[in-house]
Amino acid sequence: MQSLLGIAARTGRLASLCAGTATQQALAASTSVSHPAVWRWAASAATGEQQQQQRWQQQWPAAASWRPAESTAARSLSSSSAAAAAAAAAGGAGTAAGEGQGQGQAPVKLTQLSHGGGCGCKIAPAKLQEILKGVQLDFGSPELLVGASTSDDAAVYRLSPDIALILTTDFFMPIVDDPRDFGRVAAANAISDVYAMGGRPLLALSVLGMPINKLPAAVISEIVAGGADVCRQAGIPLAGGHSIDSPEPIFGLVVAGAAHPAAIRANSTGRAGDVLILTKPLGVGAMTTAIKKGLLDEAGYKQVIGTMTQLNTVGTALGQDPRVHAITDVTGFGLLGHLLEVCRGSGLTAVVDAGAVPVMAPAVPLAQRGVFPGAVSRNWDSYGAAVRVEPGVEPWRRDLLVDPQTSGGLLLAVEPGRAAEAVLAAVRAAGFGQAAVVGRLEAPAAAAAVGGGAAAAAGTVVLRP
Repeated sequence: MQSLLGIAARTGRLASLCAGTATQQALAASTSVSHPAVWRWAASAATGEQQQQQRWQQQWPAAASWRPAESTAARSLSSSSAAAAAAAAAGGAGTAAGEGQGQGQAPVKLTQLSHGGGCGCKIAPAKLQEILKGVQLDFGSPELLVGASTSDDAAVYRLSPDIALILTTDFFMPIVDDPRDFGRVAAANAISDVYAMGGRPLLALSVLGMPINKLPAAVISEIVAGGADVCRQAGIPLAGGHSIDSPEPIFGLVVAGAAHPAAIRANSTGRAGDVLILTKPLGVGAMTTAIKKGLLDEAGYKQVIGTMTQLNTVGTALGQDPRVHAITDVTGFGLLGHLLEVCRGSGLTAVVDAGAVPVMAPAVPLAQRGVFPGAVSRNWDSYGAAVRVEPGVEPWRRDLLVDPQTSGGLLLAVEPGRAAEAVLAAVRAAGFGQAAVVGRLEAPAAAAAVGGGAAAAAGTVVLRP
């Protein structure tokens, strides 16, 4: 952390991150959602680090200053920690787990070593509120632009008028048994928080906890290698990390990113009338539960892994668009849980059309059979009182909307009308083909009129068929 802040303090070395007033004017001139260069870059952002850099610089020149891969700061980070990164992120993990392992042991299923998996491991919202109640987390720093008060995806700290540092961490226990896939999913999930703030990731550190007497070193190395694969895809180094011997497998990342302060998209800045767009389909919790029960075929497995490992790179471009007012990502609290955070932070209520919410096809029959993780009931118990379910909403569909997602999609609050249509079309063109309009934000009085129901207070959701 000290080295990162030290580099950040040398504003001359961060010239590539922001070029001052001229860059701000250029960004303002290129924020139209119809700008083809922005979305061509977003659509191809996962094609490799070198190609990604070229597209970033050539197709989105107004925002290219946010790409630090070839900057002095990035070279300084790389040169000062290359050896440590290799040891901590790869070799260190293998060394820690390599001693005392029997060579003839039968393979151990990762999901059998943990009591939960993925973002379903999150502490239930109500219990988390109880834990944090009365704990002072924010000491009044004027440079802290986004902190814990709005339950946002990442913290944002202003380093200068033109540079905001984005910091986040995310880790969990295995959601699948394949170690490489576990590492990939965990990394994509952690990096997503930076994209959800409208920023661009810079580097990551690994968070590794493994039962070293139960897992061979080769398995642990595969987990870390999966995380490194996704970091490479995102164009960032896995620059080190920390490891412990723990009773259950845990893996994730600490991720640092950056953005111009004006490009930050919090979850508390939605506006009445905004259209809600979801970029990925739901069903992750149901489908991963089905994997553990042997109820999902190979095609379904590939689909859910593909969804979870798809990077939310489009968030960087969305942060440049003034018609996108708020962004969050949908993870362990489910669509309704994270939407409620938007409503509470924005002082609004939401109307959601349950039938319009995209769902992965294999998840529908599973949901109808009640194949869900335990987090579904915990989520509903925590915030169900803030959701008014209109007649005609099927119980299984409601459960899908509280199903915990791991590395889920982005939930956008967008200016209505043609702006929302253009954003939706651009997001789909960027590789999120099932993106859909799922509802809207409203002032409480307007939402109360929907369906003729009782008054809907701020910080609530009305769920329609």
